Amino acid sequence: MNTDEAMVYYSKFKANPRSASAPGLIEILQRTITFMQRREAGVKSGYSGNLPEKIAVSKQ
Repeated sequence: MNTDEAMVYYSKFKANPRSASAPGLIEILQRTITFMQRREAGVKSGYSGNLPEKIAVSKQ
């Protein structure tokens, strides 16, 4: 789970004219990268509990 590599992939995918035919996929990639960034921040802060649950609760 490398956030920097994911952002590069996302930028290339979004810039590709053919990706316009897959708007749902672009949205999924955006949500995945956001999740990865939040997870990375949680790990760096030393949080060791159920991180996906904490992220889901913080979005509400």
